[in-house]
Amino acid sequence: RLEVALGEAADNVNYYVYDNAGGMVATAHAAHKAAGEPQYINMGACAPGIYRVKVTAGGKQYDASVLKK
Repeated sequence: RLEVALGEAADNVNYYVYDNAGGMVATAHAAHKAAGEPQYINMGACAPGIYRVKVTAGGKQYDASVLKK
């Protein structure tokens, strides 16, 4: 599973995980997240590889890459 935590509190938080081909492989939503509160995203069905994670919260967008072994 993937654990994502924001550095500040936010409302209406959306999480998107994309594979190398650009296909969406997982999503999650939270009405509110406190600073540092983790969101867990199940990636058990995903093959090992590099994934792009996009988070939208409070009108801001965050991007990161993660490696699943």
